Amino acid sequence: MNIQQLNPSRIMISLCNKELEKFDLTFEKLNMNDYNSKIMIEQILNYAESKTGIVLKDKRLVIETMKYEQGCLMLITIVKKHRHKQYKVKARSNSYAFYFGNAENMLKCIERLYVQNEKNVRSCILYDGKGYYLVLINTIPHDNFIFIVKEYCLSCRKGKFYCMGLKEKYKLLVSFDAINKVGEILSQK
Repeated sequence: MNIQQLNPSRIMISLCNKELEKFDLTFEKLNMNDYNSKIMIEQILNYAESKTGIVLKDKRLVIETMKYEQGCLMLITIVKKHRHKQYKVKARSNSYAFYFGNAENMLKCIERLYVQNEKNVRSCILYDGKGYYLVLINTIPHDNFIFIVKEYCLSCRKGKFYCMGLKEKYKLLVSFDAINKVGEILSQK
């Protein structure tokens, strides 16, 4: 048996035909459903662990076997467990997404909010929604703000997680304080 460490997570082992016969195995019978195969693989892993110093116990492994004239080759790879990406909500706030059917309605709404001094919503973000426009707000707007916006927007959705998904999907136009930035430009006409 020849053991070679290819990298910190991969080992190649060559077994000759005599070693396979010792376990009463052939290349064709070598699989994890066969009792003799399991015993042989466990012994090989223990031996490989002692030779290379790589810990294989309680690890997720991929074992590949290839036949050649003198016996078979085993390629053992340690597979890292993939962790799913987790998102955390940093601050407790209500988020709103306002959808506008066209740029004209969105700009009229922003101009009206700016003129009526509804600039206190600093966490307002503007997105291009591929055919429509979105205004996301991460604070609780007061009633007058919502009344004005609902005159111009197509729909309104509420929810932190809903709005987080939108941020990943659409093109950002204005990153922060959109009402003040866009409203100031519109008021200079």
